[in-house]
Amino acid sequence: MHGSKALLSIQQTHREIVDKLWNICFSYNLVHTPVKELNRHDWKPVYYFKTFTMPYFTRLFNAWYTNINGKCVKVIPSDIDKLLTPIALAHWIMGAGGFDGHGRGAGRVTLYSKNFTLEEVELLRKLLLEKFGLESSLNKVANADSKRGYAIRIPSRSLSTLQSVVAPHIYPSLMYKTPSRCDRIKLKLYSALATWCTCRAGPLHR
Repeated sequence: MHGSKALLSIQQTHREIVDKLWNICFSYNLVHTPVKELNRHDWKPVYYFKTFTMPYFTRLFNAWYTNINGKCVKVIPSDIDKLLTPIALAHWIMGAGGFDGHGRGAGRVTLYSKNFTLEEVELLRKLLLEKFGLESSLNKVANADSKRGYAIRIPSRSLSTLQSVVAPHIYPSLMYKTPSRCDRIKLKLYSALATWCTCRAGPLHR
């Protein structure tokens, strides 16, 4: 919020996300200053920009945040079923998601939702299943608020479905977050081969 009005503030380490969003905002005359870069010692640079304050952003802010005991807390909007589209899911993955080769099968995708309560995260899981046919599991992650701090994990058996939903909307430099089945199998094989080679090498002797 900027006073009583809201603006959109984007901060990301992925330059392509910031550039794409800036271009969208620029096409609607919402920004006039270019994307800026913040260099941090021993950290990836952060790219950021801010829009003008707009009534629309104020309405969005009021839908996504509420005051609880004097604190501004993020919440799930009442119309989340309409807001959770393939494009929204793609941006969720690009901004707060990740792929890893662990778990059963050829990897999994984790969607971080640590600012929401258990009830809210269960609602998100329900919508992922009903709208996109995506199975998921719940994982507790670190959070200062014990009532929050959850992540949603999409198992390997649902990754082909996930890719069919979001692939058209994932930016090229972030495709690694939703690799194809062939790429997932390759990653699994490379990991297994690396482990085997490490075990075969054993300790070095003089």
